[in-house]
Amino acid sequence: MSVLDLPSRKLFIKDLARARPHVGDQSSCSKIPVWRVTAAGATRTFSCVWIQGTVVQELSAGDVLFVDDGTAIVEVTGCNKIPPSCPKVKPGQYVMIIGLLVSADTPTVRAIKIQDLSTSVSAETMWSLEVVDQSFMCK
Repeated sequence: MSVLDLPSRKLFIKDLARARPHVGDQSSCSKIPVWRVTAAGATRTFSCVWIQGTVVQELSAGDVLFVDDGTAIVEVTGCNKIPPSCPKVKPGQYVMIIGLLVSADTPTVRAIKIQDLSTSVSAETMWSLEVVDQSFMCK
């Protein structure tokens, strides 16, 4: 099984800062860490995260992005390793990022997929509802 086969947990960036390694458990991909977080009153485990927000800064020729979802800011690394079919994003764009949580202390995600959602009229508005909806539906 590949990391690409794992489901992604929709979370606010502030929730990533509260995540802790889930000791004694691994994902079905043996080297992928499993994290545990309590959000919206329920404790969940995850390996892949799905976050959305606005790119506020770009470093290292676009390999590192800082993304703000209104709750906190996350550092996104490995952006230049994304397949060429995913267009490069720039500061000011509203984006979706799927990736692996690398560090929770200062939230850092290693990108697997990046998608520009700036042209979607409802993506930003609906995001908080999607996160809350998944919290209640996937207990």
